[in-house]
Amino acid sequence: YAAPGSTNLIAAGTLGAFILIAVWIFVSQISKRMGPMFASSEPKLIVDNSFRETAPFYEATGSKAGALFGDVKHDPLQCIPGDQLVNIANGKLVKISELVDPLLKEGYRKLKPSETFEILGGYDARYCYSPSKVYGVFKRKYNSEIYEIKTRRGYTIKVTPNHPVATISEDGAINYVEAEQLKKNAYLILPYRLPINKKSKADLNNLTLLAYFLADGYFGPSGIGFKAKNEFRINEIERCLKANKLDYERRVYRGATIFNVNSPSLRKKIEQMGFKSGNKKFIPSFIFDLDKHEILHFISAYLSIDGYVNKQGQFELFSNELIEDFIPLLLKAGVRAKLNEKVDPRLGKKKNFLVFNNYQFALEYSKRTVNPDHKKNLDAYLHTTNGTRATFDDEIPISFDVLEQIRERTGLSKTQVHNAYYALKPDLKTSHALTKQFLSTICAKLLNHTNCPQLFELKNLSEGTYSFDEIVEIKRRKYSGYVYNLTTETGNYLVNNVLTHNSGGLGTPAHLRVEAGAIHRANKGVLFIDEIALLSSKSQQDLLSAMQNKKFPITGQSENSSGALVRTDPVPCDFLLVAAGNMQDVAKIHPALRSRIKGYGYEVYMEDTIEDTPANRKKFVQFIAQEVHKDGKIPHFNNEAVEEIINDARRMAGRKGRLTLKMRDLGGLIRAAGDIAVEQNAKVVGPEHIKMARKLAPPLEQQLATKIIDFKKEYDVFANKGVAVGKVNGLAVIGDGNSGIVLPIEAQITPASSKQENRIIATGKLGEIAKEAVENVSAIIKKHLGADVANKDIHIQFLQTYEGVEGDSASISIATAVFSALEEIPIRQNIAMTGSLSVRGEVLPVGGISAKVEAAIETGMKSVIIPYSNKDDVILSKDMLKKIEIIPVKTFKEVLEYALHDSAKKRCF
Repeated sequence: YAAPGSTNLIAAGTLGAFILIAVWIFVSQISKRMGPMFASSEPKLIVDNSFRETAPFYEATGSKAGALFGDVKHDPLQCIPGDQLVNIANGKLVKISELVDPLLKEGYRKLKPSETFEILGGYDARYCYSPSKVYGVFKRKYNSEIYEIKTRRGYTIKVTPNHPVATISEDGAINYVEAEQLKKNAYLILPYRLPINKKSKADLNNLTLLAYFLADGYFGPSGIGFKAKNEFRINEIERCLKANKLDYERRVYRGATIFNVNSPSLRKKIEQMGFKSGNKKFIPSFIFDLDKHEILHFISAYLSIDGYVNKQGQFELFSNELIEDFIPLLLKAGVRAKLNEKVDPRLGKKKNFLVFNNYQFALEYSKRTVNPDHKKNLDAYLHTTNGTRATFDDEIPISFDVLEQIRERTGLSKTQVHNAYYALKPDLKTSHALTKQFLSTICAKLLNHTNCPQLFELKNLSEGTYSFDEIVEIKRRKYSGYVYNLTTETGNYLVNNVLTHNSGGLGTPAHLRVEAGAIHRANKGVLFIDEIALLSSKSQQDLLSAMQNKKFPITGQSENSSGALVRTDPVPCDFLLVAAGNMQDVAKIHPALRSRIKGYGYEVYMEDTIEDTPANRKKFVQFIAQEVHKDGKIPHFNNEAVEEIINDARRMAGRKGRLTLKMRDLGGLIRAAGDIAVEQNAKVVGPEHIKMARKLAPPLEQQLATKIIDFKKEYDVFANKGVAVGKVNGLAVIGDGNSGIVLPIEAQITPASSKQENRIIATGKLGEIAKEAVENVSAIIKKHLGADVANKDIHIQFLQTYEGVEGDSASISIATAVFSALEEIPIRQNIAMTGSLSVRGEVLPVGGISAKVEAAIETGMKSVIIPYSNKDDVILSKDMLKKIEIIPVKTFKEVLEYALHDSAKKRCF
């Protein structure tokens, strides 16, 4: 029932409701199309652990502040003009306007899954290029300045002033710097080579025909044709037409030979590739989808007809139409071409051309080219070079100071680092610049001594496909028109072969730009940070705050970013911290953080040895099997070989009844022995292979120790026969204690030369403990031996110890040399010794005893004196033990009894 007049009200209300619903649907559809600009009410999920069945575990080793504590991305306005070229997934360059214009007229648009496409982006963590999905496109009108940046290689990029471009800093970090902040001589990131993802295949004769068509062919109204004047070109084009079984007419017109091809099928193929009559030539996209062999064939065919190479191996390519296509195509072949300019004398205008010099490409081209002049010039070049000379695009513009800073942080000695440098010289035969090859090799050698994350990053940098090019010119120009940007999976993309940052979308709401850090992702789980001391003081303080409050707000980490204006409510981060570091780094940990760890957690010193028990020996057997399985190429070890590895573990432990836990060192020996067995076609690895591996692949310290011993032998720095007063052969270790050397020590007693009587003067780069050991000698001499040294100076010299001396293991050697000099009783030179000495005259144990005895054997000593406490620590093969007499002693008097030459003075004493 309706009251009178209510029918109109009901109809009006119903119509209004329909209009309201229609407006709501329209607005919702518009907001979907506009993407983030109208999405501010939509929450963003920043951490999702709902799918996990166990607590999360996140490793944050080496993380920057943004990755560790979260970040808010910059809300970008940056853009590039529409004529700039972007590398699509296969590497081919396409104008960005051609990619974006079909998708929208203006504004920002988030692409549907069916609309996404791929371009080349850079994965900064691995320093390499790979296809990256485009999720959004952006286009807007712009009327202001743009920056035109030119590199040494001749590449130019145009961007708006606030568009970030990828650069490399002196410490090897990848930074994105806004164009207006860039300076001349900064280094941009370009491709060293581009990835090859084979999606097409081609007949080589067809590839040759296409290359010749691009070089000397034309597509006119009457069909496909070729025109050439050079006799070689004429003959080669005719040979190619015959090889492809094409009908043609040959005629001569105004001194040029014309080939008119009568083939409807060829015309159809050319049209399908996108060529049009009378239009500009280009390299078809399918060429970029071929494998490296086919790409090299195509490039070689083109260069044979329309390229040049001189006797210095320099290639030149002059086609203005094809230059932008050849740059990425050459990069897929591993060739980095330089873009040059010169004036065309006929036209009086500047003309671009490509120039490059690449030894590996020259080798390949010499096998493929059909041009006799090119072959002749390349023969001259290849006979005068071996391809080891580094070029500017092989260099990595980081400072050598980076390696020195790593050395200081990780506790590596200068000796280790310098010897690593020197060890490279015979292998590297390149310039002294910091090249990719040099950095890769030095990082690999230093990683034998430390697990520093920055070294791993530098090694990845040297082995990645990022290349670095210096800015030579920056210009500002007026620009009016549309500018474009893309939102990509990797957060960056290549523009004119230069790596730049992408857009997050103009007007993206703040909460959609929030990214959680590792501390948030590890909520209710474990956060692991190795090399904890590498975190800055501020980061350590923030980490402490997060641990105490169990929640931490996210804000932009860069002060220059609009993200710094955003700060979220505190985000949960209740995690268990597991931190690792080296003993020398403990002092670099923030005191408050250290106090928190000691008060509410545990500090654990990791053992480097375990007990030598049957159960633990079985674990070493398992370890050997794991290494063999992991390698996948080496054979298994027989029982004797396994026992040999376990003996090595005992020797490396340096203590009786212990096995080393330096598994990486043992793993290197296992693989080296396995490689030797493979080379000898052995079915299993035996002890003989392990012995050969020790000789052929010793650690760096062992190589250095051998060189030191050989040098001192050659120049008679020490003697291994006869007798001498005040001269003794001490023993020491270098590096990690597994490599021993002979330490010649001389003592001389002189009348006091100053009012300060009884001075002890020691030389030879002594460390603090070594200096204290020298001081103790005077007390021992006076109290226990009755010698009066009150009015004498004692001079002690450690001969040619450029590597330095630290520790007190030379105490008995010093005391013996001093006593010999005081009493003028000669010392046997065929005996070496090591041991610490108390002021009571007791001989105390020392480390590295096996390595020291081994050094004594290598230098031809007949006997070696060691502390009685160390007698069970000597782990050597039976053959080695037969070569030397080991004399364990408890007191210094026993040392003198064995070390001093039998004489009347000795008997009297």
